[in-house]
Amino acid sequence: WTVIYMASSGSRLELQISEKNAIWFLFTPTPAVVKGAFRDSLLKPIARMTVQPVAGHIFTNGTWEICLPTSSCVEVLVKGVGVTKPSWRALLGLKGEYDTEVRFEKLQISVQTDGFDDIKSKIDGEYLALPKCGGACGSMHKRQGDGADGMYFFLDSGRCTLGDDDTFVFSANKHRTSYGESRDIV
Repeated sequence: WTVIYMASSGSRLELQISEKNAIWFLFTPTPAVVKGAFRDSLLKPIARMTVQPVAGHIFTNGTWEICLPTSSCVEVLVKGVGVTKPSWRALLGLKGEYDTEVRFEKLQISVQTDGFDDIKSKIDGEYLALPKCGGACGSMHKRQGDGADGMYFFLDSGRCTLGDDDTFVFSANKHRTSYGESRDIV
């Protein structure tokens, strides 16, 4: 469920409610005349708050996190484990190099860069392949085990982009996004 509050200024406050949690997202108006990375950063939330319900304050208790439009490089090790199965391309019947291509049923993922403990706690772990769960190219993987908290790893294909611009992402939000909607990624 998503509840949207619109201000006359164009700002928007969204409350996304799932079976596990509720999160507030704050968006600012995106200038139509500005192009490039700055405008793209404004398409995403500028702040978020995971609701920590307490008596009398069901949807208003929590700590706001501000999103700064910066990025950091983090080295991540992805190791295939378990049984191998035919890849998505092999299952499609593509010939040549793809007809014998395989994928692992599980991926062991770990952050290798020091100083990123918050990211490490969110994404480190073993991910089970869910090739029939609607992810692009059968790429959906779900983190397993204690503290997994519904974290997914999958190919996030852009709505109007070339395949070279698609990236794998970590996110608790696995649903298909609508036009103009952004996905909260780690």
